[in-house]
Order: sequence, then structure tokens, then C-alpha cells
Amino acid sequence: MSANGTYILSFYAKWRFEQGYDGFRVEYSLDKGSNWTILGGYNPPQWYNFNNIAGGSAFPTGEPFFCSDTGATYYKHQLDISALKGNPMVAFRFVFMSEDRKSTRLNSSHLVISYAVFCLKK
Repeated sequence: MSANGTYILSFYAKWRFEQGYDGFRVEYSLDKGSNWTILGGYNPPQWYNFNNIAGGSAFPTGEPFFCSDTGATYYKHQLDISALKGNPMVAFRFVFMSEDRKSTRLNSSHLVISYAVFCLKK
């Protein structure tokens, strides 16, 4: 991720989690995995769907994540990650957490980082 342009991380996923308790999120590292930070937040469209304000879930209070039940349909999720370009040690991971023994599942596919370069000519 060193060329100028816009970088987008995207993936397709479907899941079944206990609403407000179990789920997953995407994290990034700028030091090849020594330290991790939540990627994105609750507000961007098509990103995390649970804000976790009250706590009580497997994730810390105030940290958003994907949860609920999407049924049988895969949905595309994407986020502009251009702010991370130029860092040769950037890494990404999916973090799944569950607070109980209920039936949960996550299926994902097509994890892609794409970029577009725009040139304006006079």
C-alpha cells in the first residue's frame, strides 16, 4: 500500500450471532502484529452494525462490532483504508468473540484490498 490513490478493504460475509453479545470485528496493525487497533467505527455505512454502548457483550464496552443474524445471504462490507497507505508493516485480522455456548457461525469470503489512482489532465 505505497502508491498514491484510494485503498478500499472489502469482504463478503454472512453470520449468525447472539444479538448484542457475540460477533467479530476487523483490526489492523502498523507493526506486523505487535499492537492491534479496531478498523473503522459504528457510523460508516456498511461497516459495524452494533455500537456496544451498554456493554455486557464479549467485546469491551464502547467498542463496536458486527453481530446479529444475516441469514443465508452474503453481504459486502467495505471501508476506505487510504489513511494506512505508506506503511510497509500494515496487517489485518478478523477477531471473533463469544461470551457463551450458543450456536454461532461466521462465513466470509473474498477479502480484497483494492486501490484506484486518479489523474487529472489539463
